[in-house]
Amino acid sequence: MERLGLVPIGTATPYLILKLYQDEAIRKLLEETLALSEKELLSIILRWLGGTVVVILVYKGVTYKDPWARYAGATIDIPIDTQFWITQPWSVMGVVAGSFCFIKALEVTKGVHTTWLGISSIPGLEWSGWIYANGSLIGRSDAINRYNPLSATFNTSMLGPSHSLARIYAVPSNVTAQAGSSVSVLIVAEWSEQPGNMSIEVGYPVEIGNHTISYSVKLVNQSYNTVFYNVTFNLPSDLPHGNYKLLIVGLDTRDMSAQICYLTVVCSG
Repeated sequence: MERLGLVPIGTATPYLILKLYQDEAIRKLLEETLALSEKELLSIILRWLGGTVVVILVYKGVTYKDPWARYAGATIDIPIDTQFWITQPWSVMGVVAGSFCFIKALEVTKGVHTTWLGISSIPGLEWSGWIYANGSLIGRSDAINRYNPLSATFNTSMLGPSHSLARIYAVPSNVTAQAGSSVSVLIVAEWSEQPGNMSIEVGYPVEIGNHTISYSVKLVNQSYNTVFYNVTFNLPSDLPHGNYKLLIVGLDTRDMSAQICYLTVVCSG
């Protein structure tokens, strides 16, 4: 930030960094200007200061007009482009047809953020879309196409915890495995009250190290306070030695509320 002229030389203390980063204009400038290594350092500082929180964003879409397969994409604090699948390939969540539901578990700074949902359809073949943050509906539209994305703004201080899922956790909470191997853990989801015809999805693509891995998706329809099921994922064959945190997300598809837990994966080679 000294290099950018945001503060006098020699005064970029961690707490000043946090204060500056809470300003939306400064945050956008930093995210667009800083190199990757600088962004990683900034993220470490913010996390150390307690200036970040994990937010679960759910993007849903459905269409009765568009018969074609389309790209669905989402961005945070950066407007989504008209042709995002070309100019912002990192924003693509998947190729969709008819309907979709994607989830993003993000570590963001405390404060106000904006997210965009884009679909590559053309005018006349619109989609309806919804965006949820920690189970709260923050945006919806019945007229989404490539020229008209859905945007929604949320304040992390206004988001409450999940109100249906009591907690979710992995057994065991840490595992040791070799690169290229398959890992299975037991996931336990608990509700504070007995649900009626509960539906929950667990298992989404996540980043581990510099890799993106997918683990199995289970859809459970039961009416018990506690549900047990196995989650399986494959470690990349070239994953370096080290400890990694795998984020496991439980999403209650009735109200889009979610809970998370962490699984520590020790890659032994």
